[in-house]
Amino acid sequence: FPRPTMPQGAPTIPGRATDDRPLVLVVDDDTDLRLYVHRRLASLCNVEQASSGSAALLIAATSRLSLILLDLGLPDMHGLQLLERLRALPHSWRVE
Repeated sequence: FPRPTMPQGAPTIPGRATDDRPLVLVVDDDTDLRLYVHRRLASLCNVEQASSGSAALLIAATSRLSLILLDLGLPDMHGLQLLERLRALPHSWRVE
């Protein structure tokens, strides 16, 4: 599948992966934890970060993610709500 592109007029997301390594999204409102996980994974894969459910949805809708690490206690929605919205995306992955 081709890598999805950002819709016209949407903000660009810095650090968008352009190589063939897996892309992991870390979703957590705790900045220190997000940065720690990013540092631990960066040598193995590309890592995107989101601090809210809405930011995670934007990234997920425009990326070919291999894995999402998801906090349940997000500021704008519960992690399970985000999980349901992720499952509803047109290019939904196998979500467990």
